[in-house]
Amino acid sequence: MAELPKLPERILRLHSLRWNELIERHGFTGEHLEWHDSPDRRRGSARPRFSLAPPPITPVTNRTPTETTHFGMDGQPVPYEKWLQQQMEAWVRRESDPDTIDSIGVAETVTLAKARFSEVIVDYLRFWAASTDHNSDEFRDWSIAIAQLVAREMGDLWRKDQWHTTWFERACHKKIDEALGALTREWESRASKLEIQGLENPQLSIQSLLGSGGNLSVASTLEENKSTIETAQQVLSNLRARETLPRREADGKIRQHEKAGLRETQPGDDLAPEPSRVARVSGVSGIQTVRDTARELEALTQAGSQEPDTIRPGSAAKTVNVGPETIVVGESVHERSERRRSEVMPILASKRWKPNKWATKAGVSKNSVYEYLSGKRNLGSENRQAMAEELGLKPEELPH
Repeated sequence: MAELPKLPERILRLHSLRWNELIERHGFTGEHLEWHDSPDRRRGSARPRFSLAPPPITPVTNRTPTETTHFGMDGQPVPYEKWLQQQMEAWVRRESDPDTIDSIGVAETVTLAKARFSEVIVDYLRFWAASTDHNSDEFRDWSIAIAQLVAREMGDLWRKDQWHTTWFERACHKKIDEALGALTREWESRASKLEIQGLENPQLSIQSLLGSGGNLSVASTLEENKSTIETAQQVLSNLRARETLPRREADGKIRQHEKAGLRETQPGDDLAPEPSRVARVSGVSGIQTVRDTARELEALTQAGSQEPDTIRPGSAAKTVNVGPETIVVGESVHERSERRRSEVMPILASKRWKPNKWATKAGVSKNSVYEYLSGKRNLGSENRQAMAEELGLKPEELPH
């Protein structure tokens, strides 16, 4: 059996609580051990698979009447009354039949197993989407391991004495394996489709594709919202850190802000610093603009996106300095994307624009904008000029 990844304690606790609720809801709190001896359950399990009701009355005006012929135990036609008597006697005999007794509790156990599997597998799919290399073969191995664990949990509910232990292995275990095998294949297919979409659309994360149910348009929106929220958190973190640090510890950061044009003019300054890029767009002081933008982004953060909760084990936000354009030799695509977004996204937020609107305003393709922000594309001179002008920047001020 493949080794399952370690989920966060919060999720493991949630699994435990959900399991207790499922057990109680499906009646597996102890009384299920008496089901096989219950006369009512035996009678229900032995019930004929056809109706014992008498044939319908045929109106005398019906010129093409239909007749129902009943056959006795010897295969010969018999009146309905005698046929009914024979069926009722057979019903009583079936109540003590070993096959009838073995069938009791199987359907209920299979239903519980499917419910348990569905509640657990979805959290592992989210974990897979958030923290792995998105290989669907790996998730397939997980799903098989989860099915085996669920089958073991079902067995533990019945292994309270020798008879029920033997009954579970004889009559129930195979049925559970068949039901969970079908569910496993469904979830394997879902992970495979997500991996294919992720490879075909590298600008979209597997998490966004999962949250959108595979809808590429919705996934793009989720990706934009996530980027905006991350930018908001970075800006707010920088501002709060500056406001809470003692003056003597903040001197170094203030000098950085002065170079970036983000510090307001102080009394006694010989020369006011150059306004920030955001300030040139809005016409107000740089630090005030960033604060206003941060408030707007904080409201967006509190509103939240529609993407479902995902598990990000070990994740940590990177500090992104909002400052002048810098060129880092040998930087990765991810680092280039972070640098570009840290300067461009606050300007877009101040305009209430999303990247696709920026592309429309500048008259360039949406791919140009999205791939530029993702760090995968370098702009040509015409696109750079058009995109910079819409942000109120000079072409050379748009981050390279």
